[in-house]
Amino acid sequence: MRAYDIISVDMSLKYPVVASDFDGTLLRSDNKISQYTKEIITEFVSLGGLFLVATGRMHQAIVGRLAEAGLGDLDLPVISYQGALVKTSISNRTLIDNSLDIDIVTDVINEARARNIYIHGYVDDILYVERIMPWTTSYVNYLGISFEKVDDLLEFITQKIRQGHSCHKLLMMMEADQIEIEMKHFLEKFGGGIDYSDPSQEFKTPPRAVFNTSSVHLLECVSLNAGKDKAIEQVIKSKGYEMKDVLALGDSLNDYTMVKRAGMGVAVQNADARVKSVAKFVTASNDDDGVARAIEKFILSR
Repeated sequence: MRAYDIISVDMSLKYPVVASDFDGTLLRSDNKISQYTKEIITEFVSLGGLFLVATGRMHQAIVGRLAEAGLGDLDLPVISYQGALVKTSISNRTLIDNSLDIDIVTDVINEARARNIYIHGYVDDILYVERIMPWTTSYVNYLGISFEKVDDLLEFITQKIRQGHSCHKLLMMMEADQIEIEMKHFLEKFGGGIDYSDPSQEFKTPPRAVFNTSSVHLLECVSLNAGKDKAIEQVIKSKGYEMKDVLALGDSLNDYTMVKRAGMGVAVQNADARVKSVAKFVTASNDDDGVARAIEKFILSR
């Protein structure tokens, strides 16, 4: 095992840090990472580069898959829940913990119920649901995780928060034709009224939480202190790096801020148009090794 604390990043690399989203970016549509991509990541790391996975997934749903990207023997910071939680992959040390406060949890769950939207929550890296639906089954089967059913999600999570536990994310699931409507509603009611089509990202009202999408069916809610960009910045700061030293790759709106702020923000070809609009470059799709090709182009120079 190579510990994160002793990894030496080679500053002769144009971008010594690569931060990549997982689903839809690093991971292909067949739920695999190609051997070619694994080899490119391994080469980048062998040159002293730091490779970070930044995902909306829960920690337990991503840490077991790092070996597929050639990162299994490195004790790396893993950015999960969009940066609400950062833990090391092997030693399991918590580096960042940005949980939702009890008031926003209460209001968002109540609002989802009022709008008849399926919602579940994550507390201490455990998924809790109050209704088992086809959404639930397909979601947990895809991620390879388990869940626990509770009678009343709101009562359960708020009690856990009062006891000192952390709720890192609320996730709403819906049909694809409803996602933009509901995201706009929750952004206007709780998220400051921002418009992801407007690169200025100006708030109309004081925001209480971050709302964005990770797929055409998933609307996520995380703390204002979360964000993949913020987590990356905090993780690399101790090593003397800044966002200008980062090549960041993503596809969905929960990648928007890190792609926008990175020294080299890259969208995969299959990305949301709004992510492409703030990217400096559009690489190949996730099914065509877009991450590997971007690393080759901007870091390995070939």
